Amino acid sequence: MMMRKLMSVLLFIPFCLWGQASIYTNDMDYVLGDVKQAFIQDKISTPTQVLNLIAGFKAMQVNGIRVPIITENEVPNKQALDYFCQMAVEEGFLIFANPAQSSGGHRIACGIMNGELCDVKDDEEATQKLIDRIIDFDKNYDCKWINPFNEDGKSGAAFSVAQMNTIYSTLAASDLNAELIGPCPWGIPAAIQVFNTTDVENYVTVAATHNLGFNHSSWPEFIALAKAKNLPVWDSEVTHSKKEGVELTRLEAALANKVDGLVLYNSWGAIDLTDGSVKSGGQTLMDLYLKPSALKEMEDEASLFDVYSGKSSFSIKLMEPSIKNEITVVDINGRIIRQLSSDGKEDVLVDNVKPGVYVLILKAIEQLQREKVQVY
Repeated sequence: MMMRKLMSVLLFIPFCLWGQASIYTNDMDYVLGDVKQAFIQDKISTPTQVLNLIAGFKAMQVNGIRVPIITENEVPNKQALDYFCQMAVEEGFLIFANPAQSSGGHRIACGIMNGELCDVKDDEEATQKLIDRIIDFDKNYDCKWINPFNEDGKSGAAFSVAQMNTIYSTLAASDLNAELIGPCPWGIPAAIQVFNTTDVENYVTVAATHNLGFNHSSWPEFIALAKAKNLPVWDSEVTHSKKEGVELTRLEAALANKVDGLVLYNSWGAIDLTDGSVKSGGQTLMDLYLKPSALKEMEDEASLFDVYSGKSSFSIKLMEPSIKNEITVVDINGRIIRQLSSDGKEDVLVDNVKPGVYVLILKAIEQLQREKVQVY
C-alpha cells in the first residue's frame, strides 16, 4: 500500500525540566499560560480541545495556568472548566485563579459576570458574597494561588481600604488551600497605591499587578515595595503588543525590570485547538521568556513517532518500540474512535478508518505527542 509521510511535531516535553535550574529568562520562577477568556467566552467545549490546550501549554513550557472565577450560576461550561483544571493539575501545571473580567471582584460581589455594576463600597453583604465565592472556588479546585480581585482599581474606589483589608484578612484566616496573591489592578500606579494604603502586602505571597497603561517607569517603585516585604513580583497580565510612542512592549518591560513571574494574557489563543500546536505568536513569546538553552533542548528533543497516511488507513512508525506506547485516535469532533497499545511493535497499522482528519495522541512514559493525519 502506498503511504504518504507526514511531518511529525513533538508538542510535549518532560516536566523534569522544572526540577532543575530555571528555564526562564532572568531565572524567573514562574511563567503562566492563561485561559480565562476561553472559558468566559465558552470557546472550549470538547475533551479534545481541553487536551490540545494542555498540549500547547506544555509545548510553550509554561509551568502554570490562570483560570477564571465566575459567579457560580454564570459559568458558561462548568463541565469543560472542571475537566480542564483536573487534567492541567494531573499534567503538573500550577493553577492561579482570579475573578473573570475587569472589575472582577466587584462583579462577583454584585453577582454578575457582565452587565451594569452595583454599588458595593462598604456593603457587608456584597463583601461576604465575594469572600464566600473565593472560599468556595478554593474548596472545589486545586489552586496554587488565588486572588479575590482583578482590575478592581485603587483602594477607595469600588472597595474601601477597610473593605480590602477585611477581604484579604478574612480569606487569610479561612484555611485556604491556595496562597493569596494580588492585588492585580489594571496598572502599576494603582498597585503602588493599594500597597501604600492597605494591609494587602501582609496577606499575599506574590505582589502582582497588570501594566495595561504601559507605565514601565513605575516598575522600580512597585518592585521596591514588594521586596521590602520579601515578596516576589509578577506582571500578572502581560502581552507583547506595542503602543505608539513607547519603545518597549509590556513583556519586554517586565523582563527588563526582572520580574519574578509572568501571566501570558490570552495565551490560549496561541494554541491550535485542533492539534495542540503552537502558533507563530506563541513562538515569538517563547523566544523572549525562555532561555536559549531551553529553546535548544526543545529543538533537540526526539520525536516519538512518524505517521504515514493511506487509503482508509494509516501507519505509525514508533521510534522507541521497546517502550510501552499507548495510542489514542480522536476524530475532529472529539470522539475517541480507537485506543491501542504498541505491544513492542515498531510499526502499527490502523485500518478500516473512514476518510477524514484525525488526531493521534501517543503517550510513552512522561512524554506525549499529538499529530494530525488525513485519511483519504
